[in-house]
Order: sequence, then structure tokens, then C-alpha cells
Amino acid sequence: MGLKRPILKHIAHKRGIPHSTIHIWIQSQEGIILQQRSKNKDTYPLFWDVSVAGHIDFNEAPKVAALREAKEELGIDLKIDQLIKIGTFYEAHYHPRSRILDREFKTVFYYNYNGSIKDLNLQKEEVEAIQTVELNDLIKSIKSNNPYKMVKHKREYYEHVISQLS
Repeated sequence: MGLKRPILKHIAHKRGIPHSTIHIWIQSQEGIILQQRSKNKDTYPLFWDVSVAGHIDFNEAPKVAALREAKEELGIDLKIDQLIKIGTFYEAHYHPRSRILDREFKTVFYYNYNGSIKDLNLQKEEVEAIQTVELNDLIKSIKSNNPYKMVKHKREYYEHVISQLS
């Protein structure tokens, strides 16, 4: 479930109001899809992150938000019955540059995509680029930020995601 009452995302961030988001880790034929965040993002610009991420709208179910965000960010139509929930996590991060206090309840999904990343249509306002990685390279990037500079999610988040992708 999304927010209890409607609130704009920038107000939630400015006031540090907890809100709900979705994450989708997508496994394609080529590997795990990573999304490079747009250079214009307020938080973690040009960092590599989960395949799809976004805020859940007021009264929107997490799976419905996941479908919407996947369509918006990657131009991909996911099948709702093939989204596999792998957990829910709370994280709070303060971003001094943009003065954002981001307090999120993340509902995290896994999705097995049978297509190629060449078929995806990126939303340039949100996504700078995409790349596929093997699980071992993802693990190395999370631990060392090499070769991919990753968004700084909590260790427990990444450990759980990796255990589910293995």
C-alpha cells in the first residue's frame, strides 16, 4: 500500500516524511540489468542502481507501481503475476547537496525478463544508461564501487537481494 494521504514527492523529501517505493531487480538473457541514474537526479546522480525504482502513488499497490515504473523508465511491459516479491526494507539517507532526507519503505521485486536490453526504451529524465552484469561483478561493485559506482543501500539490503538472485 502507498501513502495514507496524498503528498508530493518533493515535500516528503524536504520534510523527511516516510514514504513507499518499489525496486525491481531484472534478470535478462544478458545478465542482471543495472540502471545508471540520470545526471540530473537530486540523489546519487550517475550512480548505478537497481534495474527499476520509483515512488508508489497514493492508494497504489506496490505491484501496480512496479508495472508503471518499469514502463516509464525502461519502456518494458512486465507481467504482474511474474513479479516475485523478495522483501521490504526501510532506509533513511540525508543528501546534503540537495537537502533531501529520504526515508523510504522499499518493496523489492525480482523479475525474469526473456527479452534483450536492446529492446528497451530508456526514459532520459530518469535513466542515463543501462548495463547488464553477472552476479559476481555486481557483488564486487557493491563491495568496492568498482567497476560500477553503486547507490549506497544498506548492507542488509544488498545481502538479501544477492541471496535471492543467486
